[in-house]
Amino acid sequence: MKTLRQRRRMPLHVRFARGYQAGLVVALVVSVLVWNSVEQGLDEVAASEDAARDVTTLVLELHRTGALMDEVEADPMSLSLRSDVVRQSERLGQTWQTVLGHDLPESVDAQLFGRLGSADVINSLITDTAALGAMGADGSSALDPAFDRSEAARLQARSIESAAQMTTVIGVFEAEADTVIAAMRSNNLLTVSISLVFLLLLVVVLLRPLRRLMETESKMLSNANAVHREESERQELASHLADGLEAAESEEETHRVVERAFSRLMPDASIELLLAEGVKGDLASAVTHPVNGGPGCGVESPWACPAVRRGRTMTYEDSRSINACPHLAERSDGPCSAACVPLSFMGESMGVMHTTGAVNESVDAARIDVLGLVASQVAVRIGTLRSFAQVELQASTDTLTGLPNRRATEDRMQRLLVDHEVVSIAMADLDRFKQLNDKYGHEAGDRALRIFTDAVRSALRDEDVIGRWGGEEFVIVLPGMSAGQAKKALDRVRDHLADACSRAEAPAVTVSMGVVDSEQSTIGDELVRLADEALLAAKTQGRDRVLVGPVVAGVDEAMAAATDGADA
Repeated sequence: MKTLRQRRRMPLHVRFARGYQAGLVVALVVSVLVWNSVEQGLDEVAASEDAARDVTTLVLELHRTGALMDEVEADPMSLSLRSDVVRQSERLGQTWQTVLGHDLPESVDAQLFGRLGSADVINSLITDTAALGAMGADGSSALDPAFDRSEAARLQARSIESAAQMTTVIGVFEAEADTVIAAMRSNNLLTVSISLVFLLLLVVVLLRPLRRLMETESKMLSNANAVHREESERQELASHLADGLEAAESEEETHRVVERAFSRLMPDASIELLLAEGVKGDLASAVTHPVNGGPGCGVESPWACPAVRRGRTMTYEDSRSINACPHLAERSDGPCSAACVPLSFMGESMGVMHTTGAVNESVDAARIDVLGLVASQVAVRIGTLRSFAQVELQASTDTLTGLPNRRATEDRMQRLLVDHEVVSIAMADLDRFKQLNDKYGHEAGDRALRIFTDAVRSALRDEDVIGRWGGEEFVIVLPGMSAGQAKKALDRVRDHLADACSRAEAPAVTVSMGVVDSEQSTIGDELVRLADEALLAAKTQGRDRVLVGPVVAGVDEAMAAATDGADA
């Protein structure tokens, strides 16, 4: 039983190989046996046919002998006839020896000698005819005393009787010999036919598993080719998608790559990519199919999407099913099938890739795998871009106020100086900031910095730049404004600051500012130095004011030092 189970567990090609080897050995053995049998049968038929021809010759010789005996009986004294009898006896003996020399099959041998009775009859016939012909053959005549007439008559009578008997017997044998030969031919034909049928059955038995194996292997090869082709297409798509996403330097460029991928992957489907800024951010359609558009999913946040919550792809054959996503129900385009592939990066849910189709025509598994590949690569690229942007923002942003730090402000200031004909640069410093920290604590100082930041943002334009220079110092860049125009805008900042402090019920904070424009210089560091000198002059003149620079050279350093000491 164990061996039978082991055989059943053998692969089909192994079982076929073993069966084919065994069948081949059997086929070779049978073929050799059949070939030998056929060869032997053909040899027997040929020998029988040769024997039949020689027996026919023997019959003719017997007939000649009988006719010669009749002539001798009519003219017993003729020496020539007796010489003919001698020669006929010799021919008859030679023919008989030829017949005896055949190696006949037992069945034919029994037919021949069974019909003849024994070799004595024909041997006696040959002896008698030879003796009869010898009488007087030496020149004596029938009147010679040595010639025994009665003995000659006896030999002649016995020869005639033996010839007649043998003629009759061999005539019957000729008829039966044809039957025996025909039976042998039939037996040989039957043997060959049975052998051919056996070989045909053997071939059929061997070909059936071979055909089954070939069909199985053909299907396996077709499936392997299909899988290989799909995998090649998948790898090609992954490579092209990776190259396209890597070349994208922003989310907008990434969206265009995804749009092209949608067009190639699902040319007849409606599909869209919904993205959110974070787990708590609202989902919004970022990319739709360029031709078919998007299905317009109504999910508002990543956590509201079942696919995002479960962290795996969800497919629905019918939006009316009990387990269908609730956001699929009651859509304007009616019931549908759908597939939702979530996007995540480093454990953070980013969005979902959503496609719909006809009812009960869900997206096949291979296409789902490809969409999963697209979703994973897109999530990685967008997540990487956002991470880089976040790192860059953190590196260039002041954590307390959210303003650009000194390095970022310098970069933006240099770009604005290049892009605009006139740019004003202002240095701002909160008055008596150290006293505020000492009296109310550092938390109050931090709050004052944030209040000032909000006042500047509310009073200035969107294109104006404000950055934290260090401590309580700020730099304000106003593109397209002269120093005089900038002073008016900065005075509005002072007003907004006073109003913000009163509304916030915070200690009153004032600011002193010095401003210059690019007519004085086009070098950022030089303008900052000039604005700082104007700021110092504003402090000297009593603080809480905006002073346009450049100030007169030779500002009283003692007053400046005294002012710094008072701020300290």
